[in-house]
Amino acid sequence: MRSIIVVIALAAGCGSSSAVGTIRFQSQPPVWRVDDRVPQDKAPKARGFSRLFNKTDSAMLRRATRALELRSGRRVLDINSIDEVPDSTWFTNRIGVRDISLEKLRRGPDLVDSPFEHRPWTITGGKIGGASIGFTFEDRKKRKFLLKFDLKEHPETETAAHIITHRILHAIGYNVPDDHIGYIRRGDLVVGDGAGKDGIDEAKLDAALKLVHHRDDGAIRVLTSMFIPGTPIGPYPREGVRQADVNDLIPHERRRSIRGQYPILAWLDHTDLKEDNTHDTFHDGYVAHYLLDFGKSLGVMATGEKDLTVGHRFIFDIPSALGNALTLGLRVHDWEHRRQPALRGVGMYDTEHYDPGSWKTVMPYWPMLDKDRLDAFWGAKLLMRFKPFELAAIVDEAQLSDPRSARYLVDTLVKRQRKTARYWFDRVAPLDQFAVSALGDDAANLCFTDLMVAHRLRLSPATYRSDTFHHDGTATTFAATASNGRDGQTCVRIPLTTRPDRYTIVRLRVRRDDRELPPVVVHVARVPGGRLDIVGLRRR
Repeated sequence: MRSIIVVIALAAGCGSSSAVGTIRFQSQPPVWRVDDRVPQDKAPKARGFSRLFNKTDSAMLRRATRALELRSGRRVLDINSIDEVPDSTWFTNRIGVRDISLEKLRRGPDLVDSPFEHRPWTITGGKIGGASIGFTFEDRKKRKFLLKFDLKEHPETETAAHIITHRILHAIGYNVPDDHIGYIRRGDLVVGDGAGKDGIDEAKLDAALKLVHHRDDGAIRVLTSMFIPGTPIGPYPREGVRQADVNDLIPHERRRSIRGQYPILAWLDHTDLKEDNTHDTFHDGYVAHYLLDFGKSLGVMATGEKDLTVGHRFIFDIPSALGNALTLGLRVHDWEHRRQPALRGVGMYDTEHYDPGSWKTVMPYWPMLDKDRLDAFWGAKLLMRFKPFELAAIVDEAQLSDPRSARYLVDTLVKRQRKTARYWFDRVAPLDQFAVSALGDDAANLCFTDLMVAHRLRLSPATYRSDTFHHDGTATTFAATASNGRDGQTCVRIPLTTRPDRYTIVRLRVRRDDRELPPVVVHVARVPGGRLDIVGLRRR
């Protein structure tokens, strides 16, 4: 199946009941892999990209035109029938779906042997883009890499933040380059003949290395990032699709795999998301989509820029400026009191001054602005799949020299993780992990997990009211109420309709803290082979 645009993949709607809506699903299992690798003879044309224009467009031009469009909320199109994002060239379900060992969490996508095993490295040029010091190089196996450093003023910060965020994003399901962290000596770097085109010689290399962090024994801490295989065709656009890519059918601002990044990146304080930190490559006949450059996450952007507004305002934030003007600059924000932890390798990253609902990237990123609470719920439940010991294993990969820094980062990651999930789980009925099993021919057990309870984010009890509907949306006489079970897992016995495929619609309503949350509507039916399955799910 090449596309899973929900309104196309579903069977025609019928009925008029507002209780369960008009969408009906085909009686077949959900799609878990999208065939968006249809081969093309040649790479799509690379997009022209100007950083200056992109900044101007983000700050003023497109921002103004989007405001004038009075955009109404539009749901995403890259989800399957049960409201999940299937595997594609954009995203691959990993943690919580596939078994990932601690060793694999540590390695991330590192499928090739480390360049640290193949020294010396030949410098071939300077790093293009960004403000950090960097070079391109080849190892002894002639593989191409980017080489990045930590500045003297902020030892271990950028490299640690990058490797931690890089490993987490890969474990969640995003495509990222093959990156390694370690230490080298000056003798491990040789200036190649081709580096002269960028004005790099041995003296220029020495001058640059004086600005970067060295360990007490003289070793230089570095991050290497392997060039992504294939033909680079530039960043992917924030809106619309890439022209001439036959597989790019869904406007990017309507992809949950992008919109749902918001709570994940807020958790990691990856404020440097922008178009030129994405990358498309044409390889094996199709285009794959990558995220790049995470060295400014975990509070490092605020530290390097010495700017407390990072994560709380856009770089050109007109509403904030107007608010300050109206209060004559006397308004004091809570986040203005945050301070840099006195720990090596740690940026301005804390929980106390973090608001999961108002966090901002430095530049506006349109899919993030178009997200809805369902997109954010998807991202929040993914980030909650990391257990504290798994986060500790990932932080350990950053090779921080001070154990207190590692402990601080793990502790803060866990606290922000829970704060993020609690915020977004409060805005939906956070039911997940649905399963159904037949009890004879006319009844079934429908089981689900309340993620708020399972993760112990709220201790107050919850009740779950269920009622069922026929295929045409008319209500049956069934209604039942259950309480949350152990570890948030609850099962409800439901009657099945008399249709040959036993298509039954179940509405689940959650009540917690004297508040009823928007319902979840579950569609159950027999699929080919006769097995009873959940064929559709709609969150309200």
